Amino acid sequence: MSVSLGIIGTGNVGTSLYNAFTAANVEVIWYSRSPKTAAQKPYQDTTLSSDVILLAVPDDHIEAVARQIKVQDHSIVCHVSGATPLDTIQNLFGRKAGVFYPLQTIRKDAVMDWKNIPICLECSDEAVYLKLQYLAGLISEKVYNINTDQRIKLHLAAVMLNNFGNHLARLTCDYLKDASVDFSLLNGLIEESAAKLLKGDFGQTGPAIRGDIKTLERHKALLSDYPGLKELYETISKNIQEYYKNKS
Repeated sequence: MSVSLGIIGTGNVGTSLYNAFTAANVEVIWYSRSPKTAAQKPYQDTTLSSDVILLAVPDDHIEAVARQIKVQDHSIVCHVSGATPLDTIQNLFGRKAGVFYPLQTIRKDAVMDWKNIPICLECSDEAVYLKLQYLAGLISEKVYNINTDQRIKLHLAAVMLNNFGNHLARLTCDYLKDASVDFSLLNGLIEESAAKLLKGDFGQTGPAIRGDIKTLERHKALLSDYPGLKELYETISKNIQEYYKNKS
């Protein structure tokens, strides 16, 4: 099987997908609303003819771009969003609509290990799915068939784990910087915690689960000049206590 590909979008996801598929020797046409390089072409006022067309655009632009493009009858059109329902474009392209969602935080300037990035597929036609499965398998060893409800909940989980965790790390780094303490001292703890999570070990430690009120109050006092971080500390500590109280 051979599949030609069109990618609309030159942001983080679009650029990374273009690089990944080009490296996999896939025939790729890269489209942009405002082309900035010789590799990019405008998608307006032309009929796109690739077998699969990926809409790698911001979520709130997906439907508008989908309405703007003209495609040939054989073309499959997919968005790459974790949070957008399939029917956003299925209303326009029918059984030739799909979702091609890479579950990873992606930056265009980073070297991505695409072989280990899960790609979540959704469509309503078996022949379309087989073509998307083949295409995804050219760059990833982890391809999954996931429906809209599952994908949206998976995306929410990814946001909480990755974005919230990253923000908490940023706030923690700023706090230690103010105290003239090197954040890298936490590297061993971060590595151990990540290794446990990857093994499915969610064993909780710390003052909240121990009910160590004195330490909790001492910590909150240390955060008196950091109201945002203090609020997070209080909220998460309370949630830990309530979660494990209900588990006991």
